[in-house]
Amino acid sequence: MKFKNQLISVIFIFSLQSFADVKNVAHRGGALLAPENSISSFKNAIVLKADFLELDILISSDDSLMIMHDETVDRTTNGNGLLSELTYSQLRKLDAGRKFKKKFANEKIPTFSEILEIANKNKIEVVAEIKSTDSTAVKKVVAMVQNYKMQDRVILSSFNIDQIKEVRRLDSTIRIQLFATVNKEIIDQLKEINAEWIGSNEFSQEIIDYAHSKNLLFNVWTVNKESEMISLIKLGVDAITTDDPATLKKLTSSKKNK
Repeated sequence: MKFKNQLISVIFIFSLQSFADVKNVAHRGGALLAPENSISSFKNAIVLKADFLELDILISSDDSLMIMHDETVDRTTNGNGLLSELTYSQLRKLDAGRKFKKKFANEKIPTFSEILEIANKNKIEVVAEIKSTDSTAVKKVVAMVQNYKMQDRVILSSFNIDQIKEVRRLDSTIRIQLFATVNKEIIDQLKEINAEWIGSNEFSQEIIDYAHSKNLLFNVWTVNKESEMISLIKLGVDAITTDDPATLKKLTSSKKNK
């Protein structure tokens, strides 16, 4: 009976540690709570004590690193057209908040530089996805991270493994993450370049365990339901990317404090 009680205690402690240790990645700053990829969303994620600000990087026609998910500005702003065909000045004139809610009217499309400054000031980490397919994108993004001396606080991500490999060649101190429909072959490829993270919206206990056996951390996106968060944590994921960092924070904090 004593052994059984000890075993139960170990399992209970492990459960609490698992909930406490999972990283809270605020997807586009927390797209359910404020305009996605906006200063407001990132500042809100900081207030909520998320572990990472997640964002997307595209490049304007005059080479500014802008924070936006879609190739066009149509969905989230009052403008239209390809972001890559608009200048920094044109992009900054757009309203990127009103479509989400009137109180966010006149929200501006931020730059990568602005978000790194905010993250640096508030000591929060960043997951930056390189969305641009421009041949100079990786070099520009890496240089910006280096300029802010934030190599140890930024994870550079992409769905393009060649971009991930380029990051590794340019600066091996910056953590990298591939977004993919994950399988063992992809995990093995990432192991070969000493990647730190794999991100996916498809998973299984077997594939998560295999990733861990190759020293890869597993990030699942985009999860907004508490029940799904609980299931993922029990599977042993290392991070959850969510539009609702408040719910994940409440969940992990309540488990930690029990």
